[in-house]
Amino acid sequence: MPNEFGDDFCTIYDGQSLTTSTGGPFQPGQIVIHKSGTGRAQRALLKWVKLDNRGCSRGEALVTDFAQTVEHGVGIATTTDGYLPHFRGVAAATIASNSYGFAIISGYAEQVDCSETCASGEQLAISGSTAGKMTPNRASSFWTATVGVSSALGSAPFVFGVARGAFATGVGSAQILGFWG
Repeated sequence: MPNEFGDDFCTIYDGQSLTTSTGGPFQPGQIVIHKSGTGRAQRALLKWVKLDNRGCSRGEALVTDFAQTVEHGVGIATTTDGYLPHFRGVAAATIASNSYGFAIISGYAEQVDCSETCASGEQLAISGSTAGKMTPNRASSFWTATVGVSSALGSAPFVFGVARGAFATGVGSAQILGFWG
């Protein structure tokens, strides 16, 4: 039966997004539709990615790993990645070093790991103080302010998500904006 994106995408459900491996069962770089929650009403696009030699925890921000020679290679975001447009998604599971797992590249992310408390609806960017974490710090305040000069945009954090509810420092849900495949 065709899904809403056509026949080219596989659909996975609920905890299947926690799958990790040193190889299959998915093709490197494969994009899938993920349906979860009550009535499977939460939707997201996930990509099967390969982590660098550091591994990552569920909910951490992932960026392009320029040291890998494959387009599906990612690594944990550093504290300087918040101002650069190479965000690739959020880890859907804890992924071991040099292993494969899913990155949430668009839509609902059940768990994002934040270095600060978030209010519902706050914009999220990569943390400038804690590697791999997200933050509302400067993300919402910068983009909702009136910016008088275009040169100020060079110091603007790169917003990639919105908190789906208020949560304290740690893990909460977010909506990943755009498509980061």
